[in-house]
Amino acid sequence: MRVALEVFARDGLGFARHAEIAKEAGVALATVFHYFPTRNVLVADVLEEVDRFFIKDVMETAMAREQSAPEAILALLMGFADSIDRFPSHAQIWLEWSSSVRDEIWKSYLSFYERATSYIAQIVEHGIGAETISATLDPMDVARIVVGLAHPIAHMKFSGRSRETIEHTMVSLVGQYLKP
Repeated sequence: MRVALEVFARDGLGFARHAEIAKEAGVALATVFHYFPTRNVLVADVLEEVDRFFIKDVMETAMAREQSAPEAILALLMGFADSIDRFPSHAQIWLEWSSSVRDEIWKSYLSFYERATSYIAQIVEHGIGAETISATLDPMDVARIVVGLAHPIAHMKFSGRSRETIEHTMVSLVGQYLKP
């Protein structure tokens, strides 16, 4: 899976192939087909790993701390930024996946998107109840904005901006937007 992620990040969702994964992994092509019997299975498994990583490893980790809703949202965004340094292949695949609005790729992304926004909306609802987020905001609208902020974060990271610059930008945007 690690090699598949690297190949998909480098070659893209539409061009990564079993043969290239076998070559990069130093294994027989039949070995790759054993784990991923078809191209559809290969793509689905890679996207499932990206989904699992961002929902479980990034979102749930950031949200597990005891903190206010605005702090949780900022922790989530900065957790995403930090994950790009440690696991750039996941982020590169996510970035392409999130903008591939064709066929099954988009349907699978929408499943991820719905879970991510629902999770964030719950945090926002809690923040509205605790009066740390403006009661005039719709929780799902905020959640969509927060997920959307992952794109500029990725662009900033991949163009060499520092963590401090990204954090300053996110604190400014999130703080002003959510302020009660």
